[in-house]
Amino acid sequence: MKQKLIGLCVSLAMAFCPAAFAATDIEIETAITDGVAWLAGQQNPDGSWPHASYPVATTCFALTKLQHRAYELGYPSPFDPAYDYHQNVIDGWQYVLVNDTRTFLQAPLDVQDHTAGATGTMDDPDVNGNDYGVYFQDNSSHINYTTGVCLMALWASGTPSRPNDGGLDYNANSSPDTFLELAQEAVEWLAWSQNDGGSGEGSWDYLPSDNDLAATYDGSIGGYAALGLALGEAFGANVPAWVKTEMEASFNNMQCLTPGANYGGMSYRTNCNWVNQYKTGHLLWGLGFAGIPQTDQRFQDALAYIETHWRDVGGGTTATGWGYNTSPADYQAMFVLMKGFEALGIELIDTDGDTERDDDWFNQDPPLTPADDFASVLVAQQNTDGSWPSCNWGTVELCSTWALLTLERDIPEFEPVLMP
Repeated sequence: MKQKLIGLCVSLAMAFCPAAFAATDIEIETAITDGVAWLAGQQNPDGSWPHASYPVATTCFALTKLQHRAYELGYPSPFDPAYDYHQNVIDGWQYVLVNDTRTFLQAPLDVQDHTAGATGTMDDPDVNGNDYGVYFQDNSSHINYTTGVCLMALWASGTPSRPNDGGLDYNANSSPDTFLELAQEAVEWLAWSQNDGGSGEGSWDYLPSDNDLAATYDGSIGGYAALGLALGEAFGANVPAWVKTEMEASFNNMQCLTPGANYGGMSYRTNCNWVNQYKTGHLLWGLGFAGIPQTDQRFQDALAYIETHWRDVGGGTTATGWGYNTSPADYQAMFVLMKGFEALGIELIDTDGDTERDDDWFNQDPPLTPADDFASVLVAQQNTDGSWPSCNWGTVELCSTWALLTLERDIPEFEPVLMP
């Protein structure tokens, strides 16, 4: 697991250090260690992590972090009995993977009509030909979101051949489906649930769309669906090529390209409404997953929007920034921006408005005053018990997990990386 930590302000040859310091590798590691211990301690007796509405998605977020941590510490898997949190991981998966309670079978996966859309064809989401898919659900309102997040957790396990801990046997072969088999079915389900036409073609909304040309769509939910698909592919699942073609159509509709303050950013739906850094981070990820080169103007416009609004006020539902100047910051926006930067190999951007992309978004040395890099803000805002405060759109458990995942910076890179 990679962890790109910027150097310490320590040298025998230095007579003094600047008045402001970058977060050191020791401080970042301590924040992660304390945060993971706190997070593990919040697990419920049934294996879930608490959330009044979304315990499955919250549990999959927590599993992602605890599993990553095992690999960071050098264990062969998060299920290794020597790993301090291996039982937390097992219990979490046993909670998520329960027949007819939190995972569901979708059959049939019928062919999707895109003849008038981006692909111009009839497209079959059922890659493996078994005529069903699987999705994860907290309730009936955010199915695509929960499925994308739990696909991320499957990827983070690093164990595609592991028989699932809930004993799910959807293929009826008298043995539990493997993590990769479940990931493949979830990928196919997200392909089936993708919007098929209209102004939201290629995106996703809270609920699945099955050949509905008037379905609504959401740049936030679509971002999590794309996250799950990309990480499912990295895990070994087969994502239909047409899904990425359809996704590109959604970017063309949802990226704000009207001159003005929102230019280049990602909309909630269309018409440049509710544009912010959080959704634009999803846009960076989606463009990379769709295979669009970074020399493409849409990439450059999205990155320019992020740079222009880097120091905007954040933290509220209508704010455009990620909240460097608020406490708490918007930790979900930080996580989403991080995954876009990391997947695309973007180390430096222009955060100070001097038109030069020479600023480290993760850990500036020395930081500005007030600090506007992720590591400095996260280290400063951590509570003494290892948690982070509840934040925009999140409970203490979710916000702490987003903060930990941001400090971790482990996301597979898209290829090729073609920054100008």
